[in-house]
Amino acid sequence: MTLNPVFFKNTQTVHEVIEAFVKNHLTCAPVIDSFGSLCGMVSETGLIKIFAVDRMLFGNTRTLKDRLKMLDPADSVMMSESAEMVVKKVLQSKLHRVVVVDNSNRVQGIISPKDILRFLQGEQTQASIDNRAQLEESQSRIEGRLESNSSVGDALAYYRQIYQNAPYMIHSVDPQGRIVACNEKMHSVLGYPSGTLVGRPMEDLYAEAFHEDVRDSLKSLIEDASSLQVLLEMKMANGNLIPVEVQSSVLKDARGEPSGTISITRLLDQGFTEMLTKEIGDLLGEIET
Repeated sequence: MTLNPVFFKNTQTVHEVIEAFVKNHLTCAPVIDSFGSLCGMVSETGLIKIFAVDRMLFGNTRTLKDRLKMLDPADSVMMSESAEMVVKKVLQSKLHRVVVVDNSNRVQGIISPKDILRFLQGEQTQASIDNRAQLEESQSRIEGRLESNSSVGDALAYYRQIYQNAPYMIHSVDPQGRIVACNEKMHSVLGYPSGTLVGRPMEDLYAEAFHEDVRDSLKSLIEDASSLQVLLEMKMANGNLIPVEVQSSVLKDARGEPSGTISITRLLDQGFTEMLTKEIGDLLGEIET
């Protein structure tokens, strides 16, 4: 965790914040009010938007206080927050940062993916590293095929032909979150008869605690036409939960409009969730000591 992080007062001008971002190599930072309470996050892209609006409307830059509605929402956790919730918020946050606050909503620190990855460094076996490279290569091939096809249907037909018997799980959903394609590996791992997952809501794939998160992720993917990588728990047909890593990309139709998503999923090593939870618990412990 980063203790005493760089933060900005909402009375500072946009120009001052830009200078600090460049000087300190920041990607995002908390914004506080005159009482020291957290009121939002400012990011690189957010700064560009604020700067552009100020120039167009006023011909000069104003303070962050004048643009509070344009700040990114701050995902925060209390020092007493459970480790599971901290992990969940870091991985699902738009900025992939959570601000640690005290009982007065004053900033105490920031937890980022790098804090989580510190313990993962050196823990992955060569097999898991190779697996990740294979996932990225497959995702690139899917995206390349999507760009060359005249329709999403053609792209999914290609997907079924090439990846139906892939050694990792692949599925696709429409913009409403309905599963429109799902390979044999996913049916087998989750314990469903072949083809029975198609047509079901995507929430059926995940633990109930992640339902809202997967809906938000789908909305973000469709709106931003982007890609996303998250850690989640999938729910098997028998009710058991398994930790997974999911890499998703948006599907586009012949006009270039988002028409759904395609995701590649790999199982995480046994004990991953417990180790991750312990590490975040240790990070929170640093705040209390």
